[in-house]
Amino acid sequence: MKASSITVYSIIGLSLLLGSILTIWPLPGTMNWLRPAWVMLIILYWVIVLPNRVGIKLAWILGLLLDGLHGSLLGEHALACLLTSYFASNIRRQVLISPVWLQSFMIMLLILIYQVILYLVQGFAGQVISSWQYWLPSLTSALLWPIIFMLLRASKQRFKIY
Repeated sequence: MKASSITVYSIIGLSLLLGSILTIWPLPGTMNWLRPAWVMLIILYWVIVLPNRVGIKLAWILGLLLDGLHGSLLGEHALACLLTSYFASNIRRQVLISPVWLQSFMIMLLILIYQVILYLVQGFAGQVISSWQYWLPSLTSALLWPIIFMLLRASKQRFKIY
């Protein structure tokens, strides 16, 4: 039996809420550079696995939420989430049939695209980032992808979300 729409969107919403909480959770100073792109990872999972329910419109709205959470230029994360989700939706079949290590590599590239877009927008706004550590979240996101994928897939299967 399929899950109701309310259940589906509740599970998706709860996963995104958890990702938002992890995004703003305080970390020691130097650990902030290692913070994965939690919300983007969760958006990517749902865009890849449930493209009929989660798409670029939701990614754009969540990007606006991230702009508020980060206190950044309005639309900066929205643009990055929108474009990254668009690219993910175009390669979703390749991601789904790939082994986990290759999925992680593809996710790392998608998070790098996300970061490059943010970097360019911030550069145009006059906020130049000069630290090489700025790029570390793509690596930590890729390393966490197998865990995120398994946890979200387990919740998808448990609640029969299709």
